Amino acid sequence: NSSSSSSRRRSDSGGTGGDWSCGQRRDGPAGGASGAGGAGGAGGGGRFRDAVQRHDGAELRAANEAERLKAAEASRMQYMSGLSGVEAEIAAMQGELRDLLAENRLDEALDVGEALRHTVLSFFGEDHTVYASTMNNLGMVNKQLFNWDQAIEAYSEAVRVYRKAVGPRHANTLVAVENHAHAYKAMAEQRKGIDRNMLLDNARELFEEVLALKREVLGANNVQVGLTMQNLGAVLRALGGERASEATEMIEQGMQMVCDLLPANHVVVGTCLNNYALDLKRTGRFEEAEKAYLRALEIRRERLGKDHVDTLVTMHNLAELLHTQGLEKRAAAIQSEILAVVGYDEDEDGAAAESERIKELIDKSKEQ
Repeated sequence: NSSSSSSRRRSDSGGTGGDWSCGQRRDGPAGGASGAGGAGGAGGGGRFRDAVQRHDGAELRAANEAERLKAAEASRMQYMSGLSGVEAEIAAMQGELRDLLAENRLDEALDVGEALRHTVLSFFGEDHTVYASTMNNLGMVNKQLFNWDQAIEAYSEAVRVYRKAVGPRHANTLVAVENHAHAYKAMAEQRKGIDRNMLLDNARELFEEVLALKREVLGANNVQVGLTMQNLGAVLRALGGERASEATEMIEQGMQMVCDLLPANHVVVGTCLNNYALDLKRTGRFEEAEKAYLRALEIRRERLGKDHVDTLVTMHNLAELLHTQGLEKRAAAIQSEILAVVGYDEDEDGAAAESERIKELIDKSKEQ
């Protein structure tokens, strides 16, 4: 592995078509249309009042956030003061690891994570939930660094400890198992032939386990159940064969469940629509795929903004779909919009530059 994080690429692509599927990473600010101006020429004043209210609202939110952070820091300091020397050291290392991950400083995060693992292991032992949490975080770091074997090993250990300490139905256990499945799926995307199919089958088994347990714990009609259905469907699609038709059904049902349970403009709905459109494209349902991409794009522009990486990813996917159908002018127009945001050298090929910039943005965006 290269020591330079900036040279790494994290592909969420499900094939060779150049599309990018987006995992759920973060929720964006709520989108809100400004109020309409009054009749008879009062619109300017109305827009001014709206602008003032939005500014005042932003200042209030900033003040509230500052107070929240201040209170959180005071609570953290109080918590730290009550810890033993080793416990305080562990808590400080956990905070440092979170900060490094937030800044995408992965090589440093790996060093801190390994040091944290040794400290936690010596203090709490190998069957404690703190050790499980540490291993889960190490799995995440190694996955982002493409250290596949280390990521799989770390996630596997986290799952083992959580199952033993809190049981297979606990929320932390389910998260760790699903992370383990995602690692197998991501690793499979870098392999071919028998190795690829074996890794995908491992991912399938884990996603099926999580899905069954989520249905038991959360009920059959739940957002988390819908998201896992989409993940499992994507793996079934990659495996192909006799379960290919089941893949589309699983992805579509998961998407519909999420859409039924969340507000129509929720960020997670945009993610599910994006991934649903990706599967529609792969099965040749181009018209339906375009409609789904356009709706996902509308949500992401409203909730995340036109410059957000997830918005740009959906634009890229839509352009790829249009290319597939030979609609080059429309595709080129969308790629030009993307390049206007991310920038490129004039002597670069537009399409190639657009695809490369999207890869770079995803690399920096950090996964779930």
